[in-house]
Amino acid sequence: MKILDTVVLASALDRKDPRHARGRNHLFSVITDEEVFVPSVCVIELDLVAKANGVKELQRAKINDKLATLIARDKILPVTPSMVARACKLATKARWRSKYFDMLIAAAALEHSAEIITTDRKFENLGITINW
Repeated sequence: MKILDTVVLASALDRKDPRHARGRNHLFSVITDEEVFVPSVCVIELDLVAKANGVKELQRAKINDKLATLIARDKILPVTPSMVARACKLATKARWRSKYFDMLIAAAALEHSAEIITTDRKFENLGITINW
């Protein structure tokens, strides 16, 4: 199994991002590859980052409507209490700033024995295989 990191969603949606083409290909793999999923926490993180960067509500709704057409509900991995517990434990090992969402994504990967499709190599420090 493979899961997408938030950076993949962001790069796929931003045509100015130098990683756009690759991010878009990874996003489309959710449709074409039965082994690729998106943690629900990535959808929330993406929206919070957009909001923090001044993207207004209607534009954020448009972004999420677009994602909803691309990502089927059964391709979204829900956050579970065991995942949150694992994320809390992982956070004691992580030595980087802003680790809350990263720990939830890492916990999702570990819960599902998945690799993470991301540009963020820090996940390797937690024993998780990354792919880009």
